[in-house]
Formats: sequence, structure tokens, C-alpha cells
Amino acid sequence: HVNNCSSQIVNQFGVKGGIIYTGFNSSDDEVLNSISSLNLISFDLGIYAELFDFRYFNMSTELHYIVKGERNSNAFLVPLRENTSQGNVWTFKYINDTYHYLSLHLLPRYKFLLTNEDKLYLFGGPRFDFRIGNTNSESENSIHVSNFKLELGGTLGIGGQFRDVLLMELRFEYNFTPTYQFEYGQEKTTRNHNTISFLLGVNLRKVMRLDL
Repeated sequence: HVNNCSSQIVNQFGVKGGIIYTGFNSSDDEVLNSISSLNLISFDLGIYAELFDFRYFNMSTELHYIVKGERNSNAFLVPLRENTSQGNVWTFKYINDTYHYLSLHLLPRYKFLLTNEDKLYLFGGPRFDFRIGNTNSESENSIHVSNFKLELGGTLGIGGQFRDVLLMELRFEYNFTPTYQFEYGQEKTTRNHNTISFLLGVNLRKVMRLDL
């Protein structure tokens, strides 16, 4: 009875991986110029478990390791005004922000059945990104950015599962929590990293039942 109950709750499990394209959402920011040249193409690796197996609905719980940020080292020069004996002097400091995260996703899915083993689905839900490190320099010429932070966001996407084994997904992921903030002059700037990703996945539960 325990095994039957478990199999009904965990319908399938597997791995996912793919590429991420990072974009920006920034407020009160006069520093950003030609930001499209700075966008990072990186990677996403994750595991998932699909809960329940209703005809048109289920829930995907996922844990991913992802990298977001800019592709250029010391991509941004931030002007900072300092008061000296000779008056106000403008200096510049770097932000080099490529961030590493463990990301937890809770994604309800609505399914469109094509055959017994093929389906399309729409999904969306909250995500919790736990920052576990970044490549920002700690030199005197850089702005400090914390290695650890919880960021909240949301995920929307469309996907398909074929032969009940192969998954393909296109996702848009929006960050509600600023990745970082800093002040220059009289301005306080916040920047968010938003992403578009394309993932491929494998249903390991189905694979382990195949006669290989």
C-alpha cells in the first residue's frame, strides 16, 4: 500500500538541462548603455519530480543550479562622487556580476493530451533563487556584492513531452527581488536579472522501465 500511494503522488522524476539568456530590468539607472552587448548566455542543470497525475493537471517541483549575469568581466563602470579637500571628485568602480544560484521552482502545469504518450503543457509559478556565490572582484576598484541572498521570482513557459520520455521547454523567468542595489551621486539604482531559457529533460522513471 505504501508503494502504491507513493507512485500515485510522484508520477515521474528526471533531469533537465539547457541554456539561459540573461537580460536586465533596471530602475533609475543612467549607467547602463548598450546592455545587449553584455547579456550572458549560460547554463541550467536541474532535477524534477512531477506530483500527481490528473488528466489535465499536475505539479512539477524542481531544483536547478543556474548562472546569471553579464558575459564581460568588469562590465559596468559606476561613477561615484567623493568629497575631497579639492572639492567633489568623480571616480569609477567596477561591477562584475556573474552569479551562481540554487533555484527552487513550484510549477503547476495544465496539459493538452495529443496521444497516450505525447502531450503539450503550459506552466507557471513561483521560484526561489538562493545565491551561493558570484565572481565579483573584492578589489578596491569594485563595488561589493554579497555572495548570499534569497531572490524571489516567477516562471512562465510552454513545454512538450514525447514518448513519455523526452521533455522540451521554453521558459521566461522574471525576478521580483533586485539582484543588487548601489548608490552613485544622489541616485539609488536597482538591477534585476531576468532570463529566457530552453531546456531538454528526460523522464528517468520511464527510462528505467525500458528494456535496454
